[in-house]
Amino acid sequence: MSQDEHHLVRHLTIVVLLKLIVLITLWWVFVRDAGESVDSARVAERIGGAASSQGVSK
Repeated sequence: MSQDEHHLVRHLTIVVLLKLIVLITLWWVFVRDAGESVDSARVAERIGGAASSQGVSK
């Protein structure tokens, strides 16, 4: 690997790690404690389908 390639790999690694840190921080601040509850009947109504009965054999 040439010196230029080594420098590019190091630079890209640092940039990707910084972006990952920023994304994790944003998630930690804004999403972590959102606590939205999910109701399957409401979701099915919202997307236009019928609520499924999982685990029930016919």
